[in-house]
Amino acid sequence: MLKKLLILMGGVAFLTLLVFVINNSGPTNTADAYNEEQLIDALRVGVHYDVKNMGYQQYYDDELSGMEVDLSKHLAKYIYGDESLLELNSVSMKTAQYFLNNKKIDCIIATQPITDEKSDKYRYSRPYYTDYVECVYANGSIMSLSDLAGKKIGVINNSYAHKRLQSLIKEAKLEASFVSYEGYSDGVEAVQLGKIDVFCTNRIFLPSSGLKRFTVGECKYCVVVRYNDTELLEKINSAIENMENSGELKMLQDKYK
Repeated sequence: MLKKLLILMGGVAFLTLLVFVINNSGPTNTADAYNEEQLIDALRVGVHYDVKNMGYQQYYDDELSGMEVDLSKHLAKYIYGDESLLELNSVSMKTAQYFLNNKKIDCIIATQPITDEKSDKYRYSRPYYTDYVECVYANGSIMSLSDLAGKKIGVINNSYAHKRLQSLIKEAKLEASFVSYEGYSDGVEAVQLGKIDVFCTNRIFLPSSGLKRFTVGECKYCVVVRYNDTELLEKINSAIENMENSGELKMLQDKYK
């Protein structure tokens, strides 16, 4: 009887030890693992991966480079004291706001111009770069907005340039038709082939194509944060202001012209 009791007690002790080992072997779900990772402070930034001079990665194993990448490093150093405390996330125009809204990133530094329609959802930093909305064309001469009357205009649907030009044409009471394209190179090619009269987008996205240009207006790129992240925005603004006063921001702009 005593022998059976000892065997039973040994079995219970073994099961207790097994349960303890399993429960303490590490996080059992991704949420726990994520929380542990977040104990290490780092600035999580959404940047372009396909815009030369801003955020560009030619091949998958290449390092991201560009003005906005360098700016991200500066902000990480200013906020956390070390530029290596930075997590760069490749985003597109379609995914950037999704990442920010779902707290996958802390801010967007990816050619984001100020727009009134986003003002109740996001906050914008001091501008770090001034760009221009331009129309490129092959034939004729465009000297003013009125010269766009009756033209077939290519755009990236719902882009800043599209909305800006559409608003200006409406204000001027002009008639023009818009054709949507998925990519900037598609729009430029359509102009070169005569499928459309002009293609309109921000200058930073337009390659040196040899086409004529007409400037519609300017836009200023800012760092974008969630509406309630006012403390982070203050730190970002302070960092950009310091770069302006020291001349470092101008040097960065000139480096990637």
